[in-house]
Amino acid sequence: KRLYHTFVKTGRGGPAGAGGSSGPGSGESGALHDDVATVQEALRQRRHMERTTSTLKHALKSKETQLHKQTKLSLAQNSLLINECNNLRKENKTLKIDLHKSQERLKVLERAGKKKAAGTDGKPGLAPLKARGAKAAKGKGASATPYQRRQQFGSGGAA
Repeated sequence: KRLYHTFVKTGRGGPAGAGGSSGPGSGESGALHDDVATVQEALRQRRHMERTTSTLKHALKSKETQLHKQTKLSLAQNSLLINECNNLRKENKTLKIDLHKSQERLKVLERAGKKKAAGTDGKPGLAPLKARGAKAAKGKGASATPYQRRQQFGSGGAA
């Protein structure tokens, strides 16, 4: 709007004879006035560009700071996730080893139970259970059922 008033209304920026002073001898004064207006416009544009540059530099610095913080946070989270994955791998490995050991122990106990059942009372289905109950009663309760442990410790505490 200001440009419109500056160049169109007053007639300075329009075609020749469109306004302003067009009398004899005013060419020199008009040229000087046009030069001053051109310099002022150039200065105005320069100030505008300097402000724009300053604003963009500030925005860039802000974005760089934000990016740096985000990168640090991502690295920290990555580190935590990697540690957690490693711990889970170790735990999984130990659980697999424990499972394998338990399965092997179960097979050994089943074989032993079958041998005892074949040699004692001829009832193969009940022999492993009887053997297990006898072992649990003799042992410290490591392989006993929770009921057997309660019975063992309940009777031991009451006596």
